Amino acid sequence: MRSSLQWSVAGLGALLLATAAQAGEDTRFVADAEVTLTHDSNISRAERERDILPDQGALVAGGVTLLTEPSATTALNLRAFVEGEAWLDSEPLNRSTGGGQVVGRWKPNPGFLAPTYQMTLTAQLDDYGVDQRDSTVYSAQVFASRRLTDRVLFTYGLEGVERHSDGTVFDVAHGRIFMNADFELNASWSAYGAWSYLRGDTFSSAQFTFCNGASATDIFGLINASEALESDEGLNEAYCGSWIAYRVPAGTHSFTAGLNHAINHSLSVDISAQDVRVHAKGDNDYRRLLLRAGLLMRF
Repeated sequence: MRSSLQWSVAGLGALLLATAAQAGEDTRFVADAEVTLTHDSNISRAERERDILPDQGALVAGGVTLLTEPSATTALNLRAFVEGEAWLDSEPLNRSTGGGQVVGRWKPNPGFLAPTYQMTLTAQLDDYGVDQRDSTVYSAQVFASRRLTDRVLFTYGLEGVERHSDGTVFDVAHGRIFMNADFELNASWSAYGAWSYLRGDTFSSAQFTFCNGASATDIFGLINASEALESDEGLNEAYCGSWIAYRVPAGTHSFTAGLNHAINHSLSVDISAQDVRVHAKGDNDYRRLLLRAGLLMRF
């Protein structure tokens, strides 16, 4: 049986296609692309120092969006996108993705400081270097944004995500609240900060057997706290020892700070740092620091 998120994606997608078919001259296409380099301090999402694996990766992504404006206060857009992500040392975690988004936007009042409301539904297929992590992901997001001043834009919202994988540990569902602020520093520079809190499933990995053949004897608390447990095929291919992956309920705080430099109207450079702090069942606490530098393009 398909979930409510899946039905929502299908329903709003059909609505947008019907609207676009009737919009005629009001429709147009835009394209976007992104190349981003990432340093992940804890790609294994591990709690113990011995299990923490840092790595560096590169993401290449692109998309095409059909823009429609059914009225002066509404917009309905349909976007198709592809992504490819590769890691330096964790090659089995390489990912290729294809998906689609439906975006509905409503601004009931035309004033410069008036709020804008948006709903985004996304469906995507993730293909990893190991079949175990191959997934179908559905998400629904609603948010409101408004200008506090002519230089400050504030956004807050909710998101729900369901992920269905070929494994068991990587089947996750969670809800998230978030807020962020964008600050226009001058004509070409802007800064932004964001916070989010996620409640639901998370997955982590740990060594069950070390590279020297010795067995870990202190992970049974994690095993007892987990809702699902299986061999981590990706890390087992990339690293020595024997790795297990486990799923636990958790609360996650995420803090992001970044700078964006607009080179021209279609090209910008973006750098950011994201601090992820996870507190999971069984005192399974871990942190990740993600440093990103990217080139963003719009055509």
